[in-house]
Amino acid sequence: MKYVFFLLFAITLFADEYVVKFKEYNEEVISQYMSDIKLERYFTSSDEELISLKEKGEKLSGEKLADLRTYFMVEISKEEYSKLSNDKNIELIYKKPVFVNATVQDIAPITPSFTADQGYLESYSTSFGLGSSSVWAHKGGAGNNITVLVIEVYNFTMDHEDLDITLANYSGYPNNTDMTHGTAVVGIIKGAKNDYGITGMAY
Repeated sequence: MKYVFFLLFAITLFADEYVVKFKEYNEEVISQYMSDIKLERYFTSSDEELISLKEKGEKLSGEKLADLRTYFMVEISKEEYSKLSNDKNIELIYKKPVFVNATVQDIAPITPSFTADQGYLESYSTSFGLGSSSVWAHKGGAGNNITVLVIEVYNFTMDHEDLDITLANYSGYPNNTDMTHGTAVVGIIKGAKNDYGITGMAY
Protein backbone atom coordinates (compact mmCIF):
# COMPACT_ATOMS: atom_id res chain seq x y z
CA MET A 1 0.00 0.00 0.00
CA LYS A 2 2.81 2.43 0.82
CA TYR A 3 4.27 1.96 -2.65
CA VAL A 4 0.95 2.99 -4.17
CA PHE A 5 0.97 6.10 -1.99
CA PHE A 6 4.48 7.07 -3.08
CA LEU A 7 3.53 6.48 -6.72
CA LEU A 8 0.51 8.76 -6.43
CA PHE A 9 2.63 11.35 -4.60
CA ALA A 10 5.24 11.26 -7.37
CA ILE A 11 2.59 11.68 -10.07
CA THR A 12 1.16 14.71 -8.25
CA LEU A 13 4.60 16.16 -7.65
CA PHE A 14 5.58 16.09 -11.32
CA ALA A 15 2.19 17.17 -12.71
CA ASP A 16 1.35 20.74 -13.71
CA GLU A 17 -2.01 22.37 -14.27
CA TYR A 18 -2.75 23.18 -17.90
CA VAL A 19 -5.55 24.80 -19.86
CA VAL A 20 -6.72 22.68 -22.79
CA LYS A 21 -8.85 24.03 -25.64
CA PHE A 22 -10.55 21.60 -28.00
CA LYS A 23 -10.97 22.58 -31.65
CA GLU A 24 -14.73 22.22 -31.37
CA TYR A 25 -17.31 21.40 -28.74
CA ASN A 26 -18.26 17.75 -29.13
CA GLU A 27 -19.63 16.09 -25.99
CA GLU A 28 -18.89 12.57 -27.22
CA VAL A 29 -15.24 13.34 -28.04
CA ILE A 30 -14.66 15.27 -24.80
CA SER A 31 -16.23 12.44 -22.77
CA GLN A 32 -13.70 10.01 -24.24
CA TYR A 33 -10.85 12.20 -22.99
CA MET A 34 -12.48 12.46 -19.56
CA SER A 35 -12.21 8.70 -19.19
CA ASP A 36 -8.40 8.99 -19.43
CA ILE A 37 -7.62 12.36 -17.82
CA LYS A 38 -9.47 14.45 -15.27
CA LEU A 39 -10.80 17.42 -17.23
CA GLU A 40 -12.58 20.27 -15.44
CA ARG A 41 -14.50 23.03 -17.13
CA TYR A 42 -12.50 26.28 -17.19
CA PHE A 43 -15.62 28.44 -17.49
CA THR A 44 -18.25 27.22 -15.05
CA SER A 45 -21.27 29.12 -16.41
CA SER A 46 -24.06 27.10 -18.02
CA ASP A 47 -23.84 26.10 -21.68
CA GLU A 48 -26.73 28.43 -22.46
CA GLU A 49 -24.96 31.42 -20.92
CA LEU A 50 -21.64 30.66 -22.65
CA ILE A 51 -23.39 30.30 -26.01
CA SER A 52 -25.23 33.58 -25.42
CA LEU A 53 -21.99 35.39 -24.56
CA LYS A 54 -20.38 34.07 -27.74
CA GLU A 55 -23.29 35.18 -29.90
CA LYS A 56 -23.40 38.66 -28.33
CA GLY A 57 -19.64 39.05 -28.71
CA GLU A 58 -19.74 38.03 -32.37
CA LYS A 59 -22.60 40.43 -33.05
CA LEU A 60 -20.71 43.33 -31.45
CA SER A 61 -17.30 42.55 -32.96
CA GLY A 62 -18.35 41.18 -36.32
CA GLU A 63 -15.80 38.39 -35.84
CA LYS A 64 -16.02 34.69 -35.08
CA LEU A 65 -15.14 34.07 -31.42
CA ALA A 66 -14.00 31.01 -29.50
CA ASP A 67 -16.53 28.66 -27.95
CA LEU A 68 -15.86 28.96 -24.20
CA ARG A 69 -17.28 25.45 -23.67
CA THR A 70 -14.14 24.04 -25.32
CA TYR A 71 -11.80 25.19 -22.51
CA PHE A 72 -10.83 22.76 -19.75
CA MET A 73 -8.29 22.50 -16.93
CA VAL A 74 -6.24 19.38 -16.32
CA GLU A 75 -3.23 18.26 -14.25
CA ILE A 76 -0.83 16.34 -16.45
CA SER A 77 2.83 15.36 -16.66
CA LYS A 78 5.28 16.64 -19.27
CA GLU A 79 4.86 13.41 -21.21
CA GLU A 80 1.08 13.79 -21.27
CA TYR A 81 1.51 17.43 -22.30
CA SER A 82 3.64 16.40 -25.28
CA LYS A 83 1.03 13.85 -26.30
CA LEU A 84 -1.86 16.31 -26.08
CA SER A 85 0.13 19.00 -27.92
CA ASN A 86 0.10 16.80 -31.02
CA ASP A 87 -3.50 15.67 -30.63
CA LYS A 88 -5.68 16.40 -33.69
CA ASN A 89 -8.70 17.28 -31.52
CA ILE A 90 -6.89 19.87 -29.41
CA GLU A 91 -6.34 23.38 -30.71
CA LEU A 92 -4.39 24.85 -27.80
CA ILE A 93 -2.71 23.77 -24.57
CA TYR A 94 -0.78 25.98 -22.15
CA LYS A 95 0.17 26.17 -18.49
CA LYS A 96 -2.45 27.74 -16.27
CA PRO A 97 -1.09 31.13 -15.09
CA VAL A 98 -0.03 31.32 -11.45
CA PHE A 99 -0.40 34.82 -10.06
CA VAL A 100 2.26 36.25 -7.76
CA ASN A 101 2.04 39.58 -5.95
CA ALA A 102 5.11 41.71 -6.56
CA THR A 103 6.70 43.82 -3.83
CA VAL A 104 7.91 47.32 -4.66
CA GLN A 105 10.84 48.98 -2.95
CA ASP A 106 13.43 51.45 -4.19
CA ILE A 107 16.67 49.48 -4.10
CA ALA A 108 20.11 51.08 -4.01
CA PRO A 109 21.26 53.23 -5.64
CA ILE A 110 18.44 55.72 -5.02
CA THR A 111 16.33 56.33 -8.14
CA PRO A 112 15.13 59.91 -8.76
CA SER A 113 11.58 60.68 -9.85
CA PHE A 114 11.07 60.99 -13.60
CA THR A 115 7.32 61.60 -13.51
CA ALA A 116 7.72 65.29 -14.36
CA ASP A 117 9.32 64.24 -17.66
CA GLN A 118 6.34 62.08 -18.65
CA GLY A 119 4.56 64.62 -20.83
CA TYR A 120 2.28 61.94 -22.23
CA LEU A 121 0.50 61.79 -18.85
CA GLU A 122 -0.72 65.38 -19.24
CA SER A 123 -3.28 66.84 -21.62
CA TYR A 124 -2.72 67.23 -25.33
CA SER A 125 -3.20 70.99 -25.11
CA THR A 126 -0.34 71.45 -22.62
CA SER A 127 2.18 68.80 -23.61
CA PHE A 128 0.66 66.81 -26.51
CA GLY A 129 -0.10 64.08 -23.99
CA LEU A 130 -2.95 61.59 -23.59
CA GLY A 131 -4.36 63.14 -20.42
CA SER A 132 -4.01 60.02 -18.29
CA SER A 133 -3.43 61.95 -15.06
CA SER A 134 -6.66 63.92 -15.50
CA VAL A 135 -8.80 60.79 -15.04
CA TRP A 136 -6.92 59.23 -12.12
CA ALA A 137 -9.32 60.75 -9.59
CA HIS A 138 -12.34 59.15 -11.28
CA LYS A 139 -13.54 55.66 -10.44
CA GLY A 140 -11.51 53.16 -12.48
CA GLY A 141 -9.44 55.96 -14.02
CA ALA A 142 -6.17 54.60 -12.63
CA GLY A 143 -6.76 51.17 -14.14
CA ASN A 144 -8.35 49.28 -11.24
CA ASN A 145 -9.24 45.64 -11.91
CA ILE A 146 -7.72 45.63 -15.39
CA THR A 147 -5.72 42.69 -16.75
CA VAL A 148 -3.09 43.31 -19.43
CA LEU A 149 -1.80 40.59 -21.74
CA VAL A 150 1.70 41.31 -23.07
CA ILE A 151 2.13 39.49 -26.39
CA GLU A 152 5.39 40.97 -27.68
CA VAL A 153 8.45 38.81 -28.21
CA TYR A 154 10.41 40.84 -25.66
CA ASN A 155 10.89 39.69 -22.11
CA PHE A 156 10.62 41.98 -19.08
CA THR A 157 12.04 42.23 -15.58
CA MET A 158 9.47 40.68 -13.27
CA ASP A 159 11.03 41.91 -10.01
CA HIS A 160 11.67 45.49 -11.12
CA GLU A 161 11.70 47.95 -8.21
CA ASP A 162 9.14 50.26 -9.85
CA LEU A 163 6.62 47.73 -11.16
CA ASP A 164 3.84 47.42 -8.62
CA ILE A 165 2.05 44.60 -10.40
CA THR A 166 0.59 41.15 -10.00
CA LEU A 167 2.32 38.96 -12.55
CA ALA A 168 1.34 35.63 -14.04
CA ASN A 169 4.07 33.07 -14.56
CA TYR A 170 4.12 32.55 -18.29
CA SER A 171 5.79 30.45 -20.92
CA GLY A 172 6.20 33.15 -23.54
CA TYR A 173 9.77 33.97 -24.57
CA PRO A 174 12.00 32.96 -21.63
CA ASN A 175 15.10 32.75 -23.85
CA ASN A 176 14.85 36.35 -24.99
CA THR A 177 17.34 38.26 -22.86
CA ASP A 178 16.27 41.71 -24.10
CA MET A 179 14.58 43.06 -20.98
CA THR A 180 14.71 46.80 -21.75
CA HIS A 181 11.87 47.15 -24.26
CA GLY A 182 9.42 44.85 -22.51
CA THR A 183 10.14 46.43 -19.12
CA ALA A 184 9.59 49.91 -20.59
CA VAL A 185 6.23 48.82 -22.06
CA VAL A 186 5.02 47.39 -18.76
CA GLY A 187 6.35 50.45 -16.89
CA ILE A 188 4.50 52.92 -19.12
CA ILE A 189 1.29 51.07 -18.32
CA LYS A 190 1.80 50.10 -14.68
CA GLY A 191 4.82 51.85 -13.16
CA ALA A 192 4.16 52.34 -9.43
CA LYS A 193 2.93 55.73 -8.19
CA ASN A 194 5.64 56.56 -5.67
CA ASP A 195 8.52 58.97 -5.04
CA TYR A 196 10.95 57.41 -7.51
CA GLY A 197 11.10 56.22 -11.11
CA ILE A 198 8.11 56.76 -13.37
CA THR A 199 4.34 56.61 -12.87
CA GLY A 200 2.29 54.32 -15.07
CA MET A 201 -0.60 55.64 -17.15
CA ALA A 202 -2.87 53.13 -15.37
CA TYR A 203 -0.79 52.66 -12.24
